[in-house]
Amino acid sequence: MTGIVSRKSGNVNPQYRTELIELDVMNPDGALASGMYADVVFTSKGDPQGMNVPSSSVVTSTERKYVIVQRNKKLEKVDVTTGNRSAGRIQINGNLQPGEMVILNANDDIASSN
Repeated sequence: MTGIVSRKSGNVNPQYRTELIELDVMNPDGALASGMYADVVFTSKGDPQGMNVPSSSVVTSTERKYVIVQRNKKLEKVDVTTGNRSAGRIQINGNLQPGEMVILNANDDIASSN
């Protein structure tokens, strides 16, 4: 079944990162009853220019967000912006090229020691 978001509570539970949302769904066969709860999968278009990397690849400091890539046998910090997150992965945009190797478990010490 598909539906359209009709109302949002605007109140996110910080412990579970949940929010009450109501959907309008066509129910011609009466399979759904008023007040039922459901597990819902939201499809997000995201950014077609973005790249998906493991969340552990993104370093967030007080000054910036970046990933560490290997370029010309050296490690470099590349500033990124982040987008959608799902199942341990995050969408990033930045000065990255397809095929570049991104450090999986990045941290500030890795690039500084290079």
